[in-house]
Amino acid sequence: MEMIDYYIQEQRQWEAAHCKKPLTPLSMKKPDACQSRLVTSRFTRQEKIAVLLHHAACYSDFDFFHHHDFFELIYMYRGGSIQFFQDKELELKQHDILILNPNTIHAPYTTQEEDCLFNILISKSLFEQSMMSLLYDNHMFTGFIADCLYHVSTAVEYLYFPSGNNGMSDENSFLIEKLIAEYINKKEGYKNSMKAWLVLLFLNLSRTHSQLHPLKQGEFDNRGVIAEIISYINNNIEDVSLKGLSEQFNYSPEYLSRIIKQNTGQSFIEIVKRFKMEKAKYYLETSDLPISAVMNLSGFKSINYFYKVFKRYNGISPSAYRKGARHANPPSERTEFVRNGNL
Repeated sequence: MEMIDYYIQEQRQWEAAHCKKPLTPLSMKKPDACQSRLVTSRFTRQEKIAVLLHHAACYSDFDFFHHHDFFELIYMYRGGSIQFFQDKELELKQHDILILNPNTIHAPYTTQEEDCLFNILISKSLFEQSMMSLLYDNHMFTGFIADCLYHVSTAVEYLYFPSGNNGMSDENSFLIEKLIAEYINKKEGYKNSMKAWLVLLFLNLSRTHSQLHPLKQGEFDNRGVIAEIISYINNNIEDVSLKGLSEQFNYSPEYLSRIIKQNTGQSFIEIVKRFKMEKAKYYLETSDLPISAVMNLSGFKSINYFYKVFKRYNGISPSAYRKGARHANPPSERTEFVRNGNL
């Protein structure tokens, strides 16, 4: 897209003007896998999806091995790159798409100045709070996402979608570039628009994959059911109960409790508390509602119990959390670009 090309040109010019490190060729020295770092969330307030342009190859001697607390979708817009993993490497070509498990340790390389790679960061909470209900019949993605969220030891490292000479590959590029354009322009409603493009992209990727690698009957089905259950819990957090949940999904409370624990490693009660905390933090960050109202909207009935649970999960009181969130000064997009360019 012409607009994306202009954005890339602008960012590269800004890099050249502000980067303190002299321009040097990339040495391709392999990073030290023993020094993996956790890269934490880089989302501005209320954003669940962020787009970053990977820095130019000449601005980094080497990238570090790292993993995330969010999902990362890598799109090779132009040229090529190499993704190093602990025991292998993967070469990405133009218009290839790679979706990483947050726990996957990796390090990206671009080798030529003209290489352009976009990192699309997707919050874990986006899937638990809204996206899973939209993807419930997309077994490949609900299975992958549920495994990443709840089965750290058994989940695959990534989903790889190589570009090809077919119409569906062109559609994938079109969808992902529309998402990128929404983030760059940031027009009214862009956050919801990005979610919509992401759902369409996942659907098209799933169709592309199933043409090449048909799923075995029943594969991922159980993960899809669990994802739907988790999404229902989150969307009805104010008054959800195990009894009501069992009636909704036509399972006995005992069986439902057991499969939730088996598939997530957490009990129904633990999941409910965690989602209530996420909702409470959201209202504290984004509204001026009194603490009592935040408590009610988050599904708590006792103010004392709310304070107790909140402090147990977050280490501080709700009031202190709100104060800290209000005084946080998120860096400008320019600063964020430089800081996060090596993801």
